[in-house]
Amino acid sequence: PASVWQKDGRASAIAAAACRMLEQLGVWSEIAPEAQAITEMIITDSRTADPVRPVFLTFDGEVAPGEPFAHMVANRDLNGALRRRAEKLGIDIIEGLAVSAFEIDGAGITVHLADGATLKARLLVAADGVNSKLRDMAGIKTVKWEYGQSGIVCTVAHERPHNGRAEEHFLPAGPFATLPLKPDKDGRNRSSIVWV
Repeated sequence: PASVWQKDGRASAIAAAACRMLEQLGVWSEIAPEAQAITEMIITDSRTADPVRPVFLTFDGEVAPGEPFAHMVANRDLNGALRRRAEKLGIDIIEGLAVSAFEIDGAGITVHLADGATLKARLLVAADGVNSKLRDMAGIKTVKWEYGQSGIVCTVAHERPHNGRAEEHFLPAGPFATLPLKPDKDGRNRSSIVWV
C-alpha cells in the first residue's frame, strides 16, 4: 500500500533560494522536470464586488538569468526525492514512532522511542508539526493564536494556460490564490487552489 506521503495531492511553492539549497543537497535535478516555474505573481487587495480591482503588487521575471523566483512542486515529488537522497546517503528514516523522551549530555543526545528503542545523535531537530511534542519536551515556548479560519486546498484542471502566473487575492473573508502547476499526463492545464 502507498504511504501517506505518496497520496499527498498538495503542492508547495519553493522560492529560488530553497531551490538552490535543494540543488546543493543533490535532489533538485530530480525534482526540476516536474516543477512548474512561477514567472509572474499578481496580488490584489479588494472586494470582489468592487467596480475596479487594482493590482496591489506584482512580481515578474527572474532572480538571475534562467532562474525563476519560485517553482510549484508536488509534495509527493519533493518528499520522494528527499527520501531517495536520504537512502542513497545511508540516512535512516524512522516513521510511525513517537519520541517518549530525550536527554542531552556531553556526548550528544539520547532519544527514547515509544517502542523502547534508543537512538544517539549529535543533533535533534523538532520538525514534528505545529503542535510539536519535542518542542514541548524541550521547554521551548511559542506564541500562537487562532485565526478562526479553515482552508481548502485542491488541484483544478482549466481550459486556458496559466503561463506560469500565480494570483493571490486578499479578500475580506480571507485570501484566495491560484498557483500554476505542470500539465497532467494528458496535457491538461492545472493549478493549485488555496482558499482560506
